[in-house]
Amino acid sequence: MPESAPGISFDVSGICNYCRTYKKTGLNGEEALLRILDRQSRRGGRYQCLVPLSGGRDSTFALLKMSRDYGLNVLAVNYQNPFTAPEAVRNIRQATEKLGVELVSFGLKQGLHQMTLKKNLEAWLKRPSAALVPIICSACHNMWLPIMRIAKKHDIHCIVTGRNPYEEVSFKRRLLGVSPDEDIRNVYLKNLGGIVKEAAKNLSYFSPQTLPVMIKGHFFGSPYALGTRIYGRGIEMADLFFYLPWNESEVMARIQNELGWQSPREKGNNWRFDCRVSHLRDLMYQKTIGMTERQELYARLIREGLASKDEVQNRLVTENAMHYDKIEDLLNEVGIRDRSFFKIA
Repeated sequence: MPESAPGISFDVSGICNYCRTYKKTGLNGEEALLRILDRQSRRGGRYQCLVPLSGGRDSTFALLKMSRDYGLNVLAVNYQNPFTAPEAVRNIRQATEKLGVELVSFGLKQGLHQMTLKKNLEAWLKRPSAALVPIICSACHNMWLPIMRIAKKHDIHCIVTGRNPYEEVSFKRRLLGVSPDEDIRNVYLKNLGGIVKEAAKNLSYFSPQTLPVMIKGHFFGSPYALGTRIYGRGIEMADLFFYLPWNESEVMARIQNELGWQSPREKGNNWRFDCRVSHLRDLMYQKTIGMTERQELYARLIREGLASKDEVQNRLVTENAMHYDKIEDLLNEVGIRDRSFFKIA
């Protein structure tokens, strides 16, 4: 991580506070996961669990694990993000067909996602702020309410995700004045104060067209956001890699060999590639704080003993490369004309 990382400081030995205060991840264990799944199996019904599927590596592995390894009847649910990478679309189709899993897809009102991205990006460019980079993804954050509705419609009381503890990006919290150790069930309300304070410096965010999307996206922005928890009472959440060890080699080998999963065309970049907006987000962070989310992910893996510093540095040479062609295509697609911030002609 660079010296420009939010809130970073170094002691006399050159050790940063991110490392000094880091607490190694403790897993809940497979037995705890099996107890949840057993409760759902005993309920009966057509489906024992729901798996949100983006076409990325970890959600695909979660679907494989629930369906093939644990033998559950699974409903896969996909938010039809208009910026989904073509490889991810193929991965969704391949995985559900090979596993014989039913897929339910849903989307927002026609053009709403694209309009929200354009308006929020135009507002962001007037006053670039690392703390508000996630605001361009507000439309995606609306997906958890429909997911809960689909679960209730099909009488499903368990949702299993591919989220893993190492991808929790603490610098986002630091930018909003929230402790990196804050419990995930409280963080969305804590974040709200920082978001409002930062957004108040740029009134362009308060557009009547996008504000409802952003408000809804905040309160239903994750399975642990306040609105989702209230609406989803009675539905158990299980993030797979908070129970089982996350092993990148195993994840990649199994989804590629068993499901024909495809990596993105750009070499080496298989984390959060499933949305094309990730390239833009990487550049926004790089130009405001000199790093990407990927660097904190890998820093965590080093602290956990899951990767070496040399290995990570070698990977970042490739994976942190900016794909200006894809960024330019995206800006053209949503109608952003001013490229001066991005240094694209």
